[in-house]
Amino acid sequence: AFMVVEKEYQAEGLRRYLKRELDGYLRGRGAERRKEPPMTLVQNEPYVWYQKGSLVMYALKDYLGEERVNAALKKWLEQVKFRSAPYTNSYEFVQTIREFTPPEQQQLVSDLFEQITLFDNRAVEATWRKTPDQKYAVKIKLDTRKLRADGLGAEKEIAINDWIDIAVFKGEKKSEKPLYLAKRQISRNQNEIEIIVDEEPSRAGVDPYNKLIDRKPEDNVIAVAKGT
Repeated sequence: AFMVVEKEYQAEGLRRYLKRELDGYLRGRGAERRKEPPMTLVQNEPYVWYQKGSLVMYALKDYLGEERVNAALKKWLEQVKFRSAPYTNSYEFVQTIREFTPPEQQQLVSDLFEQITLFDNRAVEATWRKTPDQKYAVKIKLDTRKLRADGLGAEKEIAINDWIDIAVFKGEKKSEKPLYLAKRQISRNQNEIEIIVDEEPSRAGVDPYNKLIDRKPEDNVIAVAKGT
């Protein structure tokens, strides 16, 4: 469903869909009365297998690539179709995903499927200045944090060392277009990033399309002010 949205409605439609699923997952885990499981252990928690499941599978595609994820799904389906007992399970599925995941991205699979991983990313400040060659240097200050939660909701901060989307946009918020969108390796909490773009920017920030499970996604992107 996400791939249909992405191809039919492009980035802005995808952003609205991802945000809706993220909001649904955060509401669900906030109302959990028993214990939230990770994806591999989900049973009767629809906010996990549906809302979070959508986010997890899209994030997997975004990091690994559509072709690699499709190849993993195809292999798994070929292996388990028409199988009698013992039937396949989530562990077998994840193991197949791992076979198609490069060594440097194995932690991603654990974060998405085997742990309850959250982010608290925030754009603190964004300014632009004109360069001598008539381009725009955009300086973005970010606060980025990664957390691990247990099933009862207790969270602890863990070291961040992740590739996360950084973006610069132009135009009005409801119809803005990206001037820059690329993953940067983030390995500390306070970050200052400078990006050169060809046109005057309007907004900038981190993980603008809510591909990660962020506890407060509304503060990921802010207006860019003219600097000195």
